[in-house]
Amino acid sequence: MKLNRTFDLDGFVEQKDNLNPWLQIWFAPRETIRRIASATSIWQFLLLSLIAGLPIYTDFLAQRGGVQGPFFSPSFLVLSLVTGSLFITFHSLILFWIGKLFNGKASYPEMRSTLAWALLPAIIPFIFKVAIFFFYGERCFDSTLSPVHADDSFTVLTLLFYSILYFVFLTWSFITLLIG
Repeated sequence: MKLNRTFDLDGFVEQKDNLNPWLQIWFAPRETIRRIASATSIWQFLLLSLIAGLPIYTDFLAQRGGVQGPFFSPSFLVLSLVTGSLFITFHSLILFWIGKLFNGKASYPEMRSTLAWALLPAIIPFIFKVAIFFFYGERCFDSTLSPVHADDSFTVLTLLFYSILYFVFLTWSFITLLIG
């Protein structure tokens, strides 16, 4: 990790790192969130909204029995982007208001940016779920494909691995949000 050090007139040292936040968020979430909370551009927000919206919109469709391939059609991506943007905007507004009740110091754009970056780890279980979709089709989105109803050990292990992966990355997102 390369650090550039600069000195201001008061003698304080400011350290700036040249690491990419897309990689650093996985290994140093607190520092990354704090460094980029006020510097997230609209394009990064839209990309993070799409990443957050993919699993949210897919789960929304699955609950209504409407998940079908192809996953990445233009309409699916646009609706995922809209879903992710609305989710992040609405929930960050609620978190901002709660923060203000407890004398929080974050601005609304900082809270929105923090929530957007905290949802980044949720893409890993989604990628795995897309892989499951290619093996099991639409069954992976309903209750007929579960470890309880599975008919072979590969399916049981796959679904248990997905459940553990989902729990780990959901917990990671939550912790990243809390410490950010």
